Amino acid sequence: MRKIILPVFLIIALILPLSILVAVAQTTGGLTWWESNYKNYYVASASTTTGGGAGAKLNNLYVYADSNYLYLAVDTNNTASWNVAYGFLLDVVPGGYNNTAISAQGVRDAWGRYITVNGTKYGVDYEIYFWYDQNSGITKAEICKWNASATISSSSNFWDYWIYTDVTSQRGSLYDYTATTGSSGTGLQVLWVAIPWSTLGISPPSSFYVLAVLTGGDNSGSVDSIPYDPTVTYGWSPSTTQVYNTMYQYSAPTPVPIPEPLTVTLLIAGVAAVFTFYTLRRKNH
Repeated sequence: MRKIILPVFLIIALILPLSILVAVAQTTGGLTWWESNYKNYYVASASTTTGGGAGAKLNNLYVYADSNYLYLAVDTNNTASWNVAYGFLLDVVPGGYNNTAISAQGVRDAWGRYITVNGTKYGVDYEIYFWYDQNSGITKAEICKWNASATISSSSNFWDYWIYTDVTSQRGSLYDYTATTGSSGTGLQVLWVAIPWSTLGISPPSSFYVLAVLTGGDNSGSVDSIPYDPTVTYGWSPSTTQVYNTMYQYSAPTPVPIPEPLTVTLLIAGVAAVFTFYTLRRKNH
C-alpha cells in the first residue's frame, strides 16, 4: 500500500504547482484578454424578429467582470455598413435614469434616443455609446454617467442629466472592434469593451444589469436589443419613448477555467515524470 500511495502523492505534488501556474496564466487582464476570450462569456441573444435591416442587426451579448474590469461585447449579423449607434445601458447602483426623467425634449437617454427603462425595476447609471459611421467605422465613443445631483424638470435639457467622457481616442485600450466599411462593406461585426471599474468611479458590484441597444441617429429609437423585450415596439422613429422592462442580470464572476487539453497535457506530463523517476530509481538499486 505504501508503494502505491507514494507515487500518487508525488503526482499530486507535481501537478498542483503547474495547475496554479496555468490558472495564473489564464486570469483576466484587460482588452487584449477579452478579445481572445469573450466567446466564453455568452449571456444572451437578440430576437430573430427584431433588427433594422442589413446594417442594423445584433446577434449575441457577452458579459464578464473581475475585480478590475467590466467586460462587455456584442457581435452582429450585419451584412451592410450603415450609420448606426451601439449602446450599453448599465444599472449598477441605486437610482439612475428611468422613465420618470422628463426633460424639455421628453424622456430621452444620454444621446437623445427615445430609450429608457421602467423605473419600478431599473435605473441606468451609465450609458456607453458608440457611433459607427458607414464609411469610417467608429468615430465617437462616450461614457455617459447619470448625474445624481441633477434636478429633474421639464424645463431642463436631457443632456443636463448626464456627465460625458469622450473616449473615442482610446481604441485599443478601452474598446476595439472589427468592421468593413463602405458601400460593399458588411459593417461592424464585433465590438469589445473593457473598462476599469476605477474609470467608472465605483467598486466592482456583486450584481448589475446590462442592456445592449442598436439605434439610429439623433431623435431615433432602438431597432434591436439584447436581451429582447416583448413589451417594446422597436423602430427607428418610435411614436413614444421605448420603455424597457427587461435587462440582463449579471451576478458574481466565475473563475476562468483551465482549457481541458492543457489540463490533460499536464496530467500526462506529471505521470510520465513520476514513472521515469521510479524507473531510474529501480535501475540504480
